[in-house]
Amino acid sequence: MLSAGKITEENKAWTLGCFSIVFHGDHIGFGWCLAEEFWGLGIMPETLNAVLNYVKNTSPDIKYAETLYHSGNKKSGRAMEKCGFRKSGEIHRPSTEDGHYGEDSLGIIMRKDL
Repeated sequence: MLSAGKITEENKAWTLGCFSIVFHGDHIGFGWCLAEEFWGLGIMPETLNAVLNYVKNTSPDIKYAETLYHSGNKKSGRAMEKCGFRKSGEIHRPSTEDGHYGEDSLGIIMRKDL
């Protein structure tokens, strides 16, 4: 099951970013994006914590959550850490645009840490 949402500013008509949750049996995967002008304002940690609390309270079979972020995006890594995710590895992947390899960092949070 996939669930997605948009991040908006209260009483405003525009979208600041979005997130997705993919349910994989006993765990979930998170993805998110946020317009660059809103980086560093605490929006993603607030959003991720709200989603994690929702999952914790409504999905008792979920044992952990995982997320990937581009290793070069330090602010996404920091948002992940603020929510309790811990870096557990890196994934090296080929880039389809220029042939260079990219790196994504994998973060995991266990249910007991939600």
